[in-house]
Amino acid sequence: MQNYLNLEEKKRIKNKIKAYHIFSERSDYYEAFKRMKFTEIRVLTAITPVALDIFGDDKVLILNYKEPASCILIYDVHTATSFKQFFEQLWKIALK
Repeated sequence: MQNYLNLEEKKRIKNKIKAYHIFSERSDYYEAFKRMKFTEIRVLTAITPVALDIFGDDKVLILNYKEPASCILIYDVHTATSFKQFFEQLWKIALK
């Protein structure tokens, strides 16, 4: 999974697509994403044990980064729009 995420992040950055990530803790993944270009991150503790990421207008990634890591990647404009609205509400209360 880590290789897939690295490949996707490289493509996203190359295409200058901005990504927003909400983490449940300041983990190694948090630190790695914090250094990426075109990336904004925040932390929302005690609400969810997973990260929720929005990529462009049609991708949502739900990531459990605890070992063993797992994720769900959704490619669908309608689902992404719904998650994006939910994400925007969480973004407002998450810490920088």
